[in-house]
Amino acid sequence: MGQNCFADDKMADSVRERKKSKKPSNSNFKQQRLRAWQPILTASTALPLFFVIGVVFIPIGAVLLVASDKNHRRYVRSRDDLQLNGKLKEKKVSSDCEPFAKFNKSPIAPCGAIANSLFNDSFTVTWLKEPSKSVMVGLTYKDIAWKSDREVKFKNPGGDLEEAFKGYAKPPNWPRPVYQLDVNDSSNNGFQNQDFIVWMRTAAFSKFRKLYRKIIPSGDFESGLPQDFPVSAFGGKKWVIFSTTSWIGGKNPFLGIAYITVGVLCLVLGLSFLVIHRKFGKRI
Repeated sequence: MGQNCFADDKMADSVRERKKSKKPSNSNFKQQRLRAWQPILTASTALPLFFVIGVVFIPIGAVLLVASDKNHRRYVRSRDDLQLNGKLKEKKVSSDCEPFAKFNKSPIAPCGAIANSLFNDSFTVTWLKEPSKSVMVGLTYKDIAWKSDREVKFKNPGGDLEEAFKGYAKPPNWPRPVYQLDVNDSSNNGFQNQDFIVWMRTAAFSKFRKLYRKIIPSGDFESGLPQDFPVSAFGGKKWVIFSTTSWIGGKNPFLGIAYITVGVLCLVLGLSFLVIHRKFGKRI
């Protein structure tokens, strides 16, 4: 009877010790005895990898840079502020305007890549007031440009505009010369054309918005456009978007530079390791 009690007490103590112990169970996973493979880098396996990465990455980076550089690389600087301020007497343009500084040996006005890419599409807006009745929405270009630009930065040369721009060529992509930008309003011509002023203020990023027109507040549009499809209830917005991108997206040389940098670095390291291996590889 006494031996049984002693055995029971000993078994209880053993159970309590196992419960208190934090030692993991004796399994291959918990004791980290699973089979593993560890690669051993040698010169014969590492050097070809460096050369392959270098040879592959450098051409890819070059292709990406060439593709990215087809938006003009000096686009933001490609303008002549003195010319835009009405100073046309010497018939000279800034070298920053290249390759849109001259055409057939005649200076271009306005010169530069920014002016040459002027957005000149036109739009009309109609409102379907009734199923069988459409109303034209009145739009105006007045005051779409900044006041400081209209009054300070952009000025026309004095006198008759056609005579003042005599001897100057229009930008290659323009259908009409600068003094005929607005055939309906002579006061909206030359460097003081408000669409032109708005376009010449370049945006900071490749995706941007430019003010095209303002709605004339009158009649049905005294408070703006009627809400045919209201979006305020769910916090939505309505947009009209026009976009042009290349096969790599917008202009961004980072990806091409990154590929070339990695490729060159791998080639340099590969050559360095090869020299070290040839010279010291067999030494103990």
